[in-house]
Amino acid sequence: MNQKQFLSQFTPREQEIFAHVVEGESNKVIAGLLGISEHTVEHHLQHIYAKLRVSSRSSAVWLYWQGVSKY
Repeated sequence: MNQKQFLSQFTPREQEIFAHVVEGESNKVIAGLLGISEHTVEHHLQHIYAKLRVSSRSSAVWLYWQGVSKY
């Protein structure tokens, strides 16, 4: 699975947020960059976690790198 395939399961906004998460940005920084509240970032992250069936940021990022690095 490549990066594009992995991210295709998310909405465009979720893709944008997750790309920042993978880069190590905090919710506060992501919110500032995208002009949204930290609460909104957290809301999108909860949707991402549910889609990936994980419960944490680190698990989501680990799953991303596991999926992308196989190909």
